[in-house]
Amino acid sequence: MYRFEKKFKEAVRDGVRFSEAQKTYLRCASSHGIDIINSFYEKYTREYINHYQDEDNSAYLDKVNLIISIMDAFDDNLSALVDQMIGVNGYYF
Repeated sequence: MYRFEKKFKEAVRDGVRFSEAQKTYLRCASSHGIDIINSFYEKYTREYINHYQDEDNSAYLDKVNLIISIMDAFDDNLSALVDQMIGVNGYYF
């Protein structure tokens, strides 16, 4: 589970109410982003495993590391968005 998902669930458990638009935005952003990132991760991990004995295997490992960095940045950005939504919802609800 991603950090932003944990923050969202904790906020809901703590009584923070999110609008349907906010829920939809998070759901769409996370599902599309996670699907794309996971597909790249699976593809390049498979390629790295299939070419681990090649001399050029570091190129595959570099791609996997880059994808992991992207995954972390994506999670950080959505976590920050959830924090902003929690702050805004404190004013309106």
